[in-house]
Amino acid sequence: MNLRRVLTVAQKEGREILRDRIVLLLAFLLPPMLFLVDTYGSSRDVANVAFGVVDHDDTTLSRDYANHFMHSPYFRFKGHLPGMREAERRLSDRKVQLVIVFPEGFQDALLSGRAATIQTLFDGTFPTTTRTLQGYVEAINAAASAAIQTDYVSRILGIPREDAQV
Repeated sequence: MNLRRVLTVAQKEGREILRDRIVLLLAFLLPPMLFLVDTYGSSRDVANVAFGVVDHDDTTLSRDYANHFMHSPYFRFKGHLPGMREAERRLSDRKVQLVIVFPEGFQDALLSGRAATIQTLFDGTFPTTTRTLQGYVEAINAAASAAIQTDYVSRILGIPREDAQV
């Protein structure tokens, strides 16, 4: 690469930018404006996300677990859904962005000390929003799991809940 050629082309382009005022504005004003808009004008927070619950277990523990989501400032409960077809329909119609599915035997598994799983279905139309929601769901799941573990340890050992904090 010839340095003299690079400098000659750079000088030519510099003259072109200085000669055309619109290009000058675009070259030096637009990037800082875009930076400011992206930095201060857009929020990455997600709030009031509509969600529904499919509860195949319909037990006290599954309702308590769902209450963790209902009382979160990030989510807005849109009701219990009768089954997976309705959940899929509401997701595709964008009436909800999240569906939480509790399987049968959820409470029995937890009360017997076994791991229990729940399914979360996301509307993945906007990947950045979906990743943020995934983080919120993981945080709420961790808090709910800790509360359930604390109750389990308290019940098994016969000690007050405050002493059984996991």
